[in-house]
Amino acid sequence: MSRRLTEGTRLSGYKARIGQEAFCQLRASLPECVTLDLYLFEDWYDELDSLLTEATDKLHDMEDAAKNKLEQAKESLKTALMEKLNALIDDPAFRALKTQRAMYTYATVRIEGLSKLREVKVKQTIESMADKIGMKKHT
Repeated sequence: MSRRLTEGTRLSGYKARIGQEAFCQLRASLPECVTLDLYLFEDWYDELDSLLTEATDKLHDMEDAAKNKLEQAKESLKTALMEKLNALIDDPAFRALKTQRAMYTYATVRIEGLSKLREVKVKQTIESMADKIGMKKHT
């Protein structure tokens, strides 16, 4: 909170500068299509530009952190769903099913959100579970 107030205070000093000239440009055209530009900036403008760069960097950092947090949440959800799927091996109703297709359907009905995972990964896991149970190879 105090950091936000400090930054607000730092920026509020520039409100009085709105509408003021911040820099002067001098341009000279030379032969052979060469242009020479000279810019003279007010000290306060350099400070404001520095604050703008700092704020932009903070926004990028916040965006990266939010993306990382979202990816971690997705990965946690995926892990939780796979744990629930693997736990079905102890479910007598699941073990009694005769085909992997029936196991897949049972799992997707019982575990909310499982259909959001890659179907191939879920089917591979079910195939592995069927092998552990000793189910005959038929789908």
